[in-house]
Amino acid sequence: MVSCRRAIDGNTNPFYDQNSCTHTHNGLSEWWEGSLTAPSLVSFVTIYNRQDCCAKALNKFDILVDGSVCNQVRRSTPFTVSNFICNAHGSKIRILSRSNPAEPVTICEFMAYGIQEKTNRAYNFKSA
Repeated sequence: MVSCRRAIDGNTNPFYDQNSCTHTHNGLSEWWEGSLTAPSLVSFVTIYNRQDCCAKALNKFDILVDGSVCNQVRRSTPFTVSNFICNAHGSKIRILSRSNPAEPVTICEFMAYGIQEKTNRAYNFKSA
């Protein structure tokens, strides 16, 4: 397993041996997760896939925001870089592998786009 920070270091180099990609263990339901600085409306995410031996490993995965699936990706061919629509509210974004047989999650760069929610939301307060 390689540091998850490599997916958000600004380096989009698609070759794993250049120390620019994150890599999980090789097992069922492997995942990578990133936290936003504040709750946000996540419109879409951009994922840079590896382009060496194992680009096909990231063909079947779910994108979750705060535990709710916002996109199910099922591709028959590998991608280089792609945008995936999400349109979900939350502060944690997870890429969950759905590959069978099991494949690791390898991401060379990850970017989330959307609108940060205001922090002065109305809550259900009671007073005496």
